[in-house]
Amino acid sequence: MARRLRAVLVVDVVDSVRLIQQYAEGTIQRWRDFVTDVTREELPPRGGRLVKQLGNGMVLEFESALDAVECAIAMQSRIERCEASQSPERRASARQSLREVGFTNL
Repeated sequence: MARRLRAVLVVDVVDSVRLIQQYAEGTIQRWRDFVTDVTREELPPRGGRLVKQLGNGMVLEFESALDAVECAIAMQSRIERCEASQSPERRASARQSLREVGFTNL
């Protein structure tokens, strides 16, 4: 059985419950747009893939921790640009955590 080293990046929206309770429609649509943009533009050049999408988060897999960190930085810049036009109380921000670096069986 083949084994490969993988890095898992977990991303979620900071304070998502408050944002969704107070500004549901806009928050949800902006998060969906963000996930779509990340999936199309940030993951492919870094060899990443979307493992699971949640209502307020996502799990991403990469071949290396370096690729995961580079993607995390790019996503942070992207969400800051996308949310800049929102008032401070409506701005979404992303919390990211490099959760695991380990081997997976293929």
